[in-house]
Amino acid sequence: PFATAHAATLPVTSCADDGSPGTLRSVIAAAHDGDVVDMTQLTCGTITLELGEIGTGDLRNLTLDGPGRDKLTISGGGVSPILHAQSYNLLFTVRDVTLAHGRTEPNKYEHSACLSSELGYLTIERVDITDCHSYFNPVYGVHGGGAVSAGLLTMIDSTITDSSVHLVDSDGSAQGGGAFAGR
Repeated sequence: PFATAHAATLPVTSCADDGSPGTLRSVIAAAHDGDVVDMTQLTCGTITLELGEIGTGDLRNLTLDGPGRDKLTISGGGVSPILHAQSYNLLFTVRDVTLAHGRTEPNKYEHSACLSSELGYLTIERVDITDCHSYFNPVYGVHGGGAVSAGLLTMIDSTITDSSVHLVDSDGSAQGGGAFAGR
């Protein structure tokens, strides 16, 4: 079900987050099913999201490849979630990067602070996830995963540290300060 007719490797060439060509945001927006978003040639240490969370749109299969978790961090800057895989049954893979400083706000319908694919299949491989804090308001439903949420989660040689989930009102539930998998 995840086979695609079109698959390409799309290079990220800029560490800016202004939506211009070559940025992570613009490359993901231009991706098609099955594509690989290639960040391996970046020489900067951090991509700080200035325009908020990056979503995958309606893709069904996407891979993000970084240069190494000790070489590149994608940061929410302490004010924004980082990556949200939006499609049902998406196969989303993230490798060789650090995700840090993600945050959700209680007055919005948001997902986990660093990485969410709550109805999809998420694989993280050689990824460090740290300092991700979700603040959930039960008005918007039951949520899980301060740092990561997925329908099905596979972690390979990866860590989640210093992350939390906070419930703003006691009339609801929130599960998994680090990760939550719903299936």
